[in-house]
Amino acid sequence: MTNLHVYSPPITNTSIRLLPKYGRKFISKKFTTLQEAIRYGMEYYLQGFRIFRQNCYEWHDPSNILLADFKDIRKEIKK
Repeated sequence: MTNLHVYSPPITNTSIRLLPKYGRKFISKKFTTLQEAIRYGMEYYLQGFRIFRQNCYEWHDPSNILLADFKDIRKEIKK
């Protein structure tokens, strides 16, 4: 039996990113905490948004992990 080698590159940077609903690109602002991202999203993106943790690597594309998904907030405000 041969040895199995799993390549796991080191993470160089971790940040929290916000993606508006119907958007294809993350906003330019990066957040350090989830709470900060939620507050910003609820203030500026009432149509909905998603929050991701983005792990960046030195030689590879970043990986994005979904943390929270907020639907249309305007419906809740009207109630």
